[in-house]
Amino acid sequence: MSRLHARRTVRLLRSLSLVLLVAGRASSAQSAAVPVPPAAEALIARHDSLVGGRAAFERLTSMRLVGTFGVPMVGLEAPLEIVKVRPGRFLLRATLGPMGELLTGHDGTVAWSIQPGQGPRVLQGPEAAMLATQADFFSDLHDLQQFTSMEVRPVERFEGRDAYPVRLVRRSGEVLTEFFDAVTGLSAGVRTSVEGPQGPMEVVAVLADYQRFGDLLLPTTRIQRTSMLETVLRVTTVEYDRADAAATALPESIRALVPPR
Repeated sequence: MSRLHARRTVRLLRSLSLVLLVAGRASSAQSAAVPVPPAAEALIARHDSLVGGRAAFERLTSMRLVGTFGVPMVGLEAPLEIVKVRPGRFLLRATLGPMGELLTGHDGTVAWSIQPGQGPRVLQGPEAAMLATQADFFSDLHDLQQFTSMEVRPVERFEGRDAYPVRLVRRSGEVLTEFFDAVTGLSAGVRTSVEGPQGPMEVVAVLADYQRFGDLLLPTTRIQRTSMLETVLRVTTVEYDRADAAATALPESIRALVPPR
């Protein structure tokens, strides 16, 4: 990758939501071929059951996902590692060659990031809240108690497929729309708004290519799009119960920023 591309990539990375969880815009046209949507609770329950259900997750203590992190517009594809440890510890590491590493994590208390060209940061406010949601070991499932309202909207085309949009409002006030594939019942993605460096920006995350790893059915492709950038996470390998809390410990540069507990 040229130095020009490297500098451009650094600028674009600064605009990313740190939650590489959550693309074109979905059409609002309703499909007459799809029946009246079921209740939001039924859509959510179907998805959660299909991916394995809470019991399957509770049998695990950790998971490690290995794959690639890509930024297609600058021709970047880098090795990726994601570690999740129950109940809410998380680490994402993308190795960007001469640019260094893109790191973001949560040790159960502190949310943090280290990005090329930006250095270490302890996250606060909405950024920290979103990362805590991603760090939740059960984040592929839905805890209905976390939402104050759930509303099914008319069917939309999302990534070329009919999907049931469900407008969800978290107790934190965050509003998101999750799309459930009308055929498979699986979550196809989420649309929300995050606070970026230049103010609020829409983020659309696509979940695709579900594959079974042990008792769990997981999306192996996660695409995140904003008005400025698209990133693609592809998972090739999933390991269970091989990581512990040490794998998600705070880096030294982050510990130096955290007041004594």
